Order: sequence, then structure tokens, then C-alpha cells
Amino acid sequence: MKQFFDFFDNFDWHSVAVDKSHTMLLYGVILSHKPKTILEIGIGSGFVTKTIQYAINYNQMGKLTSVDSWHDWQGKEPDHIPQLREMGVNIISPIPEQEFVNSCNEKFDIIVVDGDHQRGGLWADKVLSLLNGGGFLFAHDVDLPQYKTLKNYITLSNQNNYFNHTFKENSREDEWCHRGWLMINKTI
Repeated sequence: MKQFFDFFDNFDWHSVAVDKSHTMLLYGVILSHKPKTILEIGIGSGFVTKTIQYAINYNQMGKLTSVDSWHDWQGKEPDHIPQLREMGVNIISPIPEQEFVNSCNEKFDIIVVDGDHQRGGLWADKVLSLLNGGGFLFAHDVDLPQYKTLKNYITLSNQNNYFNHTFKENSREDEWCHRGWLMINKTI
């Protein structure tokens, strides 16, 4: 766990979008839930990817599959990806999010959605179908008005009577919690 906290304390926070408190929530859920399979849609800076992998390492169980199209890098694999592979992350790329989701037959205990913000919610029903019963889904930026389709995760969760909560309160000037970090528990 020390390795994670050293990484967490020394990370360049200007290069990530998911807030510290939301990342800690994800880390704690993984430590507590003991997932066997985790899907991350959208790697970005790799901060959340590393957080998930550190939790898997601590639990001594689980496998992370991360998917990205490299859209933010003009289709080229970013420099930090080889390190994620060395850590044990199964990276599937370059593949458009919708294509992966529509072709995936695997189920996951935890899913983290932080990929295509403009259209990603259009296939939210398919993403939720990839989540095992009792599993957790996290979606980032659901409270930003410019990403309207991401609200589909909340709508679908409510329609299916799944527990959901959007964490969006800031208490410090250096937080970005207001962007919205949705947590869904696919109750069975």
C-alpha cells in the first residue's frame, strides 16, 4: 500500500481529470469488493489505471483490462502506456470505445467509464450489460452540461432500480469534484 500512497502523493495533479477524493473512493471499493475483473474505458494520463492496478496488487487478485482509441494522442500510443503494460494491465488499443463495447462478451465486477465524453452515454445500456450483478460502475464527468449523453448512465440506473449516487461536492479550492463521479451498484 505504501507504493500506492507514494505514487498518489507525488503525482502531477495538473495532468489528470479524476479528482483525488474520487480516486480514493475507487481505490477503497476495489480493496473492499475484491473484484476478479475490472474494465477501464479510457486511459488518459494513466493515473486511474495505476490506481486500479495498485489496488489489484494489494488484493493479490484481479485483472484489469483498459481500452483506449488514443484519440487524445492523434491515434498514437502515448509514452506512459508501456509502463502500464509492465505493471500487468491488459491494454486493448487502438480501438474505438463503441466498437469494443459492442463486441465484448466478457463480464466485469467493476467498470470505470472515462472515455468518449461526447457520445459515450449512447451505448451506456451495453456497458451496463457488461457489469456483473453486485458489481460497481463508475463514470466520470456526469455532472458537466457539455457531456449530456453521460446522464444516460443515471437514467438507466434509475430505470433498473440500481443504487446510484453522484459525488459532486467540493470542499477545497484545489478539488474538481463538481465534475461528477457517478457510482452505480448493479443490485441483483
